[in-house]
Amino acid sequence: MHLDTNRVYLCTDVTNGAVHLLLPKTLNFEVVELRLDDPDPSRTDAAEFKLLREEMNEHGFDLP
Repeated sequence: MHLDTNRVYLCTDVTNGAVHLLLPKTLNFEVVELRLDDPDPSRTDAAEFKLLREEMNEHGFDLP
């Protein structure tokens, strides 16, 4: 298998639901994890994710 160093790979594990990103070392950006399953009600990850998704959709990102 040949990995393209100009791509970001999203890897999922169907047995436990884990999601991992494979990022080329040449990419220079920050990855922010939003924990949608965080049981702590004081955390706002799910709300932040919703706002981020709305913002991305508004600015023309192709979202599933």
